This record gives sequence, C-alpha cells and structure tokens, in this order.
Amino acid sequence: MTPGQPNPRPRKVHPPLRPLDAGEVARATDIAFQKLVHEMASLVDGSLRYLRLAERAISRDRAHGQEEEGYLHAAGEALTQVAALIRDASGPVGALSLSSLGQSLSADRSVLEIIEHAADVLRPLAGERGVEIHLHLDDELADIALLPIYPVIANGIKNAIEATGSGGIIDVRSNLADAPCRLELDILDTGEGPPEQQTAKVFDPGFSTKRGSTGLGLAICQDIVDELGGMISLGARPEGGARLSIRLPIPEDETTIEVNDEPQK
Repeated sequence: MTPGQPNPRPRKVHPPLRPLDAGEVARATDIAFQKLVHEMASLVDGSLRYLRLAERAISRDRAHGQEEEGYLHAAGEALTQVAALIRDASGPVGALSLSSLGQSLSADRSVLEIIEHAADVLRPLAGERGVEIHLHLDDELADIALLPIYPVIANGIKNAIEATGSGGIIDVRSNLADAPCRLELDILDTGEGPPEQQTAKVFDPGFSTKRGSTGLGLAICQDIVDELGGMISLGARPEGGARLSIRLPIPEDETTIEVNDEPQK
C-alpha cells in the first residue's frame, strides 16, 4: 500500500453454511410467501384506491380528463407489477428472493422514477388519512437505474402514513453521495415516533404496534437492503416523528442510463 492511499476495507468473513432441515426450509418458504402476498396486497390496494378516485372523477359533471388519466395510469402500473410478482413467484422456490422481486417491481426505472411512482401509488391512502407527501429529490437520481428498491420505498412511505395522523406531513429526501458512491434516502414523518426501547424490533417479521398490521413492511425493507449490501435504521426525530434512513451502495455499472436520442419513427 502506497502512502496516502486509504486502508482497504476488510472483507467480511461469513461462517460456513450448513444444510437446512425440512422444518427450517418450510418456515423460510412460508415467510417468503407471506412477504410476497404482503407486496401483492399493497399493490392491489393502491390500484383499487386509484380506480375509485377515477370513478369519482368520471361521475362529476366536469372536465377531468387529465386527472382521470393519471389515476387510471397509476392503477394500471400497479396491476402490471402484481402480474410481474406472480410471474416471478411461479418459478422455483429456491430462486425466489426479495431483491429479485424488487427488480421486477422496479421495472428498469430510474431511482427518481421509482420514488415518484411509489409516492403516487400511496397518495390516495395518504389523502384518505389527511397526510401530505412531499418529495425532495436530487435530479441526478434520474441517472441511476437497476436498483430493485420499489418495495423499500413503498413500504417505507406506507409505514410513515400509518404512523402519522391527520394533518401530518411525510418528507421523502434522497440524493447521491460521493466517496463511496451511494444512495442516501430518508423518509421523515410527523407522527408519534418509533416505540421507545423497541426500535430494533421494528424490523422483525410480524412485529408491529399498529392494530391490523402484518408487521412485514419494514422486515421486507431490511431484507432487500441487506441483500443489496446497504444499511437501514429507524429512529426518532428531535422535533417529533420518525426518520427511516436508508443507505445503499451503487455499483459502477448502474450509475448511468442510456438514453436513445434518435427521433421516433
């Protein structure tokens, strides 16, 4: 190592793997299936909310062409993602992973488009609860593709909506950081904040302080972030509410999107 060069990052040593017994395989498969169903239910729920909004807009005797088109487009996008989930889940069980499912949901969109789409799908739910979603996104996110993070963004925003009361605000902030190149994403809400002394448990499958919740949303977030080699944490904000912080490394081959500038024929 020459003077002035940073110390190389030590390689993480993983313990040797052991074969899983039948009970462990069954449990892992059951949890994976529950998470898949959770994602499908979220997409279907968002689609139905947009369809109801479109029906109301159509029923009003006023011109709402663009509004209706936006609602129906968002619903169609979400249902297309459901179809992709079902297609991927129909493959071999061993090939099923949350990051691969996330890749299908992200559908070759840029990170900017993924965040905007996730927010759009959840705006009807936020509107019903009197919560506003504000996006503060770096324009450079339009140049980053192939990160399978749609489930992370969607579950993070949905968790914030459910934790925030009427009149609350959710701020989604994201940017690119250098050295090393990574995506920084924070979802801030004005709710009651995470449960004291139980912050670490919020990422455990099945854990939730909200009535009727499956407790899988943040567990899915952590699984995908772990598979991508990133970090995720949930903490209280000094001014009240919670901050979900996500940090993801960006591989060199995913830092640009090729744009076809040729005119359409």
